[in-house]
Amino acid sequence: MPYASRLQFRVRSLRVALAALAALAATATPAPVWGDPRDDARAAEKAGDAAAAAAAWQKVAEADPQDFTARVALGRIQTRLGQSEAAIQTLTDVLIRAPKTPRIAYYLALALRKAKRYPEAADLYRRSIDDAPDDPDPRFGLAETLKGQGDAAGAVEAYKDYVRLESRPSEARYVAQANKEIAALEASATTVGVPETGEAPAPAAPRPLAAAPPVVVGPIAEAAFAAGHYVEARDGFLAELAQKPDAVALHHRAGVAAFAARDFVQAEHQGLEVARLDPGNPTAEVIALGARARRLTPPAPSLAEAERALRDGRYRTAAALAGDRLQSAPNEPESAAFARIRATALLRLGRADGALDAFKLQGAQLGTAPLWLTLGDTLDAAGQHDAAHRAWQLVSGLVDTRTPLGRRTLDRLDRPTETSPHAGDRP
Repeated sequence: MPYASRLQFRVRSLRVALAALAALAATATPAPVWGDPRDDARAAEKAGDAAAAAAAWQKVAEADPQDFTARVALGRIQTRLGQSEAAIQTLTDVLIRAPKTPRIAYYLALALRKAKRYPEAADLYRRSIDDAPDDPDPRFGLAETLKGQGDAAGAVEAYKDYVRLESRPSEARYVAQANKEIAALEASATTVGVPETGEAPAPAAPRPLAAAPPVVVGPIAEAAFAAGHYVEARDGFLAELAQKPDAVALHHRAGVAAFAARDFVQAEHQGLEVARLDPGNPTAEVIALGARARRLTPPAPSLAEAERALRDGRYRTAAALAGDRLQSAPNEPESAAFARIRATALLRLGRADGALDAFKLQGAQLGTAPLWLTLGDTLDAAGQHDAAHRAWQLVSGLVDTRTPLGRRTLDRLDRPTETSPHAGDRP
């Protein structure tokens, strides 16, 4: 039988089968209607029954493995129930299979933070911030994560960014909590300021954060120092000092480890303690004076430091670091990169005019696509929309539109007028 004839035969057979099914359905007894598990899940969530909600979302996910929205809801409820590892497994599967699922990075970061897997959580919170710079929720999560890691300065910056962005009345208690954390962390700051006279005051002993990570002690600290892990060694020696505050040798080791870890405030403090307990100790004087000199004349900020501050959401720090380099060396090869960092940070802080000044400070040609994109954002924020559009069009001609940078450029050229609000979710 020719192919065309076989195809016509199959079409006719299908029509006959469909007609038979329709006739059978017309005479059949109606099947009972069961509730939609999605409705059950939403109702359970609304009633505050997290266990029932998790069970219902589990049914939805099992019935349709491609329903990633249901899997995200399941992972979110698992996190709320304290089932962090199960939530991590559920949400990681979604991130791998459907990385563009809305807020997947944020919810996975939340689960990782609850499991105290802080480095992984911080990375995903930063990814969430990159995806939605105006969403305050990942800023709060990043602040809590950095506080858990013992990074007081980073936590303060993230909390401040959260407070600046948060405007929802329903989140007022989190704004109050953030302000409370800012005050507490700033009160425990260890850096001692230098008066206008240039004379350095005696450094105060740093006070650890209540949520600081565990430290190594005893022989483990010695092994950490030998392996070049100076931060761990410093923390280990300081932990021992809490039990033996007059041990000269421990103060000496802590001072050397702190100096090697570039913690010059702690190094100077420990050097002075050795000098007090063992007057005339020449090594103590070298450590104290060397640390003071390094503390009073900090090295010029590096591009990596400025990039890290921007990536971490510490926009004030990023803007300051990049600004220092632009002022001191406006014509260096890296000036365009520093201009981009400073302009981006100032834009995130809502300071479009300052961002434009950043481009004026740099003397290099605007030759890279990321820099042109940032310039377009700066011009747009300053109200110069036509110039911004031309800058974005230039970027679209320089990059592959299938790349992340290309997609961001097309988004700007499309100029969406509405954004969807993000609801907070911090179990």
